[in-house]
Amino acid sequence: MDASLKTYSAIVESIYAAAFEPELWSVTAAHVKEATNSVLAAFVIEDMLTPGQPPAYWGAGIPDGYLDLYRRTAHINPRFVDSALSKPGDLLVQSRLQPEEELMQTPFYHEFVKPMGLRDAMVSISLRSGARAAAFVSNSSANREPYTDDEIALMRLLTPHFCRAMTISDILELRMLQVGVIEAALNALAAGVFLLDQQGRVLHMNRAAEQIIALGTVLSVRSQRLMATDRASQDALAHAIAETHRPVLEGPPSIALKAVNSSEKGMIATLLPIDYARADIAQLHSAARWAVFVQDPRQPVPFPGEAFGRLYSLSPAELRVTMALAPGLSHEEAAAMLGVSVATVRSHLQRIFIKTGTSRHLDLMKLLFAAMPPVAPGC
Repeated sequence: MDASLKTYSAIVESIYAAAFEPELWSVTAAHVKEATNSVLAAFVIEDMLTPGQPPAYWGAGIPDGYLDLYRRTAHINPRFVDSALSKPGDLLVQSRLQPEEELMQTPFYHEFVKPMGLRDAMVSISLRSGARAAAFVSNSSANREPYTDDEIALMRLLTPHFCRAMTISDILELRMLQVGVIEAALNALAAGVFLLDQQGRVLHMNRAAEQIIALGTVLSVRSQRLMATDRASQDALAHAIAETHRPVLEGPPSIALKAVNSSEKGMIATLLPIDYARADIAQLHSAARWAVFVQDPRQPVPFPGEAFGRLYSLSPAELRVTMALAPGLSHEEAAAMLGVSVATVRSHLQRIFIKTGTSRHLDLMKLLFAAMPPVAPGC
């Protein structure tokens, strides 16, 4: 058996070992780092049900500050959209997706790639499920050429094994998560969710609700009861909870929760009665009679990029432009982030208008925002 085959076999063996013991991904990372002449390599798993939680990673050669800097600059990565649109089994190689001279003109290059002393990147998409996303990432040093055909070929051979290992791991994980799956789903929502009994006592809070209570500007829990800090808001909340028979046509009651401090912004609460003939939420707490959803209108939610692009048959380039403009960037700022000219952005935008049936930037953004799901950022 020659050296290259021995190396490949050792890496594959370590991959399947890591499916059962995640800590062993660091062994795989060390093997891949050496085999691809990389300066660093890491396997990254993100919990999609816990927004804001840093991803778990096992790596080799990861320098201090690498992950923190990447988290701060990921949104300007020209490959961010490509990664979001990729499926398990795809291998993204920076040097094969964008000319290096274009990358060097982007803010991402100057704020992340250059300061970290990097040059090329390979990302093997390994898992996308409702609960987790995973990828194997490697970077080459600025002191060497971009990844070679042989190095890329090795990663292509390894990518299916990454996917199979994560499928095994995900099945094991799902079996352990059968209990509490509803709670995890509620924790993924951007809105705070309070489950109340008929007297307004709090039976359960999701993670966003706990944060709202900790903030203390619009709601508190006293004697187990959910209380608005503003008197008028509290009167409206108590009245809605006591009103057991509400005409269907009126819809669920919504309440403006004003902040106790006039300088603070308020939130909006919507009360939904729990119908035990249909609601699975009864499994979470049998005494629940109301689900109260509390939303901060200023809180951003993620853009449904992949689904939006498929719905309107947008090309990858057109979708990149759409998502770059969505946060409010100008044509010039979007062009700088993507590493293209302003004329290119405008040209794509005209085709986007035709495909989406819009005629103005404002109308396009309204269409995109109308499709935004009520989940927390990162889901």
